[in-house]
Amino acid sequence: MSGIELESAGYTDRGLIRKVNEDDYLIDNKLTLYAVADGLGGHGSGNVASSLALEILQQELQHSLQTLKDTNSSDSDQFHSVIYQAIAEANKTIYKRNKKKGFSDGTGMGTTLVGICFLANNESFISFNIGDSRLYRSSDGVLQQSTKDHSLLQEWHDLGKPGEAPAGNLLKRAVGLFPQIEADLILHNTKPNELLMLCSDGLTAMVDDKFIADTLNSFVCDDLTSICAHLVKSANDNGGQDNITVITVKA
Repeated sequence: MSGIELESAGYTDRGLIRKVNEDDYLIDNKLTLYAVADGLGGHGSGNVASSLALEILQQELQHSLQTLKDTNSSDSDQFHSVIYQAIAEANKTIYKRNKKKGFSDGTGMGTTLVGICFLANNESFISFNIGDSRLYRSSDGVLQQSTKDHSLLQEWHDLGKPGEAPAGNLLKRAVGLFPQIEADLILHNTKPNELLMLCSDGLTAMVDDKFIADTLNSFVCDDLTSICAHLVKSANDNGGQDNITVITVKA
């Protein structure tokens, strides 16, 4: 099948403070599906939630996505539907585990989720996100954050910063904490030679967007693994206060 060729790499690290890495990531080059999940809940349950969410996402999309790609479908509504259903199934599974353990709504284990899935020929892709893990796009030297955090801090910014800023880790949405899920799914056209980056907030809390932009630009001719490793190392050099995960995908 002709179309835009993709390259990808990923890297995760527990950072310098956390005892357990509750982040996880998914790279499925066959399905052109890439995602990062940042687990919530502590006590070893966050890593269960993040891994389970990605496992279910991949399993649910294995057949439906492949069918759409095999038929060379460019119907974004069909892609949108199957991706949303897969996210909803991940939410349902984790939520049921929380209820079985006696957790009330909004408590227990959960996870953020951010990802991209390319349509046939890779000429467009759908981004999806819940929580504060992010997608960035770098093209022609310009970095753009393409997802919006679902956090109280983001809401505070949107409202014009009234009063004292809330803590940066307080989320309004996450996978697995409530019976229903609300996710942002957006269709994008793929730009030739652009670099896409998915990351957990363990990166963005430690390095700013300018540093990310400079890194993506300076490593443009190097391998993607080096980009991921350099960003993770830099987050650790600045304190490494959380788990850090980065995926890069080059179109």
